[in-house]
Amino acid sequence: MIRNLIALTALLLLSAVVASAQTAAPPVQHFVISATTASYNAGSGANAVAIVSTGFQLTTNVSVAYDRVSNPADSKQPILNLGDFNYTRELRALLGSKLSSKLAFDSSNWLVTFQGSAGKATAPGVNTIAEGGGIYLTRPMGNNVAFTTGYRVFHANGVTKLFKVPLVGINFTF
Repeated sequence: MIRNLIALTALLLLSAVVASAQTAAPPVQHFVISATTASYNAGSGANAVAIVSTGFQLTTNVSVAYDRVSNPADSKQPILNLGDFNYTRELRALLGSKLSSKLAFDSSNWLVTFQGSAGKATAPGVNTIAEGGGIYLTRPMGNNVAFTTGYRVFHANGVTKLFKVPLVGINFTF
């Protein structure tokens, strides 16, 4: 499972780099739907998790979303229902023009998103507040599709697991 996830990540990133010279600047997104598979407890014994998200773009750089994170194979694992606040910038803007000019690819077509989350974790015998954070690298592949990879960390008071979730996903925007 993990090897397949890593292979898929490498393939998507390679495809994005090859296509970087052919893709126009990303449009302003108004509504986002995302379904992602990921894993936590990286390494041996990793577990699959499903992340379903929907959100609205408030400004060019700011969006809000709702996420549901669950492990469909294990009903004893917590289900996270979270509200997200996302701040997105072009990679070029974060690195600056001097550092960006040294890269082998056009960094203006890559987006970096910083995410803060808060909500509720529920499981048998558990009903508590959950919080998290994430950082993502996104490559728009057209007007309404983008590939995303990144890391997300969850913490729930009362649930002592810290989830580290590497992501590979496809986002549809309207």
